Amino acid sequence: MVEFNYPSQREKDSEEKTGSSRGMLYKPLPAKAGSTENNGVIIPLVAPARWKMFNPTVEMAQKHGLVGSGLIGVPADLGTPYMKFPTHTVAQFQYPSGRTGMANIICPLEMNKYLDSLYPTSDGAPKMFASPHCAFCEQERMYWDQHDARWNEMGIDKWDLTPESRREYVERDQVLKQTRSSAYKFRAFDKIAIQVFDHDKFMGKRPLEEGEQLGFRLWFAPKAVFNKLRNFILQDEQVVFWDVDNSAGVPIITIVKDTENCTPSDMMRTKYDIIYTGNRHVYEPTWVQYLSNLDAMVDPTDYLQMLTYEEQRFYVDATSASSNNFTPAPAPAANVPTATPEVPQVPATPPIASPPVATPETSVAPPQAAPAPPQAPETPQGPSAVAPPQASPLPQGAPAPVAGTVAPPQVAPPQVAPPQAAPAPPQAPETPQGPPQAEPPIPQLPQQNVPPVTASASPPVTPNRNAPPGAPVSGPHKW
Repeated sequence: MVEFNYPSQREKDSEEKTGSSRGMLYKPLPAKAGSTENNGVIIPLVAPARWKMFNPTVEMAQKHGLVGSGLIGVPADLGTPYMKFPTHTVAQFQYPSGRTGMANIICPLEMNKYLDSLYPTSDGAPKMFASPHCAFCEQERMYWDQHDARWNEMGIDKWDLTPESRREYVERDQVLKQTRSSAYKFRAFDKIAIQVFDHDKFMGKRPLEEGEQLGFRLWFAPKAVFNKLRNFILQDEQVVFWDVDNSAGVPIITIVKDTENCTPSDMMRTKYDIIYTGNRHVYEPTWVQYLSNLDAMVDPTDYLQMLTYEEQRFYVDATSASSNNFTPAPAPAANVPTATPEVPQVPATPPIASPPVATPETSVAPPQAAPAPPQAPETPQGPSAVAPPQASPLPQGAPAPVAGTVAPPQVAPPQVAPPQAAPAPPQAPETPQGPPQAEPPIPQLPQQNVPPVTASASPPVTPNRNAPPGAPVSGPHKW
């Protein structure tokens, strides 16, 4: 069991200063527009130090320019109900299977800033990427520079205008509108990873999907959910909603999802709320053990992509070329991290027909339960109907699930690779993600009015269960 010690107040202070599917993914109801539903769930603590992205192999560290192999980036004793991953979205990413779809690419620059904001060091040493470069951030900056240059040509200081006046100017001027729209395509957005156990499915209030096994699911939650959970933590009377090992029962969180103002073709107006009224459920001891098992949880490494600078540049150039109808120039050589002899590098501008493909790493086997009674498959809803590859099932043998009496899933032993393990970097199975929770893209205008573009592994630590929430927990890797 891990104790909560995530620096939520430090994270919030840092933000104020900077302004800052199916398968193993959780999907709250409703799935369609026009209704509101409550979803009873359990949200436990996780241990990010067990995830593959924070335990890179030697070859992975060399390929991506990480600070080293073994445990990096986070303390060994970190316990938190959520973790943020700054990512860029690629709409046409080519997965190892050959399928093309949406992917979330970790931003080296923003990831370093995020980890440093949580655990600042006196010498400012990077936490994860030794010398971070991001082609997406460079492209975003280039478009904002063009945007600002247009304001200068017009002889207007945009900061002298009210927000409403700025928006009016942008809507009237095609160059301002196009450059802002292009910049937004390359912005980094936070993917907030939360582990969820579906209490409603356990109780039989919500049926299992066909072939589904009851167990933990990963939820990339919207910002509204993250803000509410953090408020629970920071308020004077802290809501310890992750306290699954309590004789009084497991806290049940209610996720409210409202799609009343959405349409079948536009779900961007979905609203979320989180409610906790003190409701608890007393689970059987075997289930309490499962809910406390860190190895039963879903590793978000398998749902995110980490690319080399050259791979980033390929997708940036392809996106720019397809949307703006120009041939992008290669990035300056000075911006490309030095390649190691052992790891072949992709050309700075590879041909469109053969994009680089991230190599998947063997995923930790998902938690398995007794065979579920057949259920009618859910009607596919857009891209979320594509299921990521599943790990090999574990041996079965428990009775069929019955509400309140189902046996917990069998969990495979942890499979974190040592530093000299398989060379492939941890990559995601092809998993569709919903659109970013930020401002939607602005419709594009004709190109002719836009100026041309110039272009060492350590074992996990089981912290002291008697320590109060927020207290530091001892371990071999102190920061």
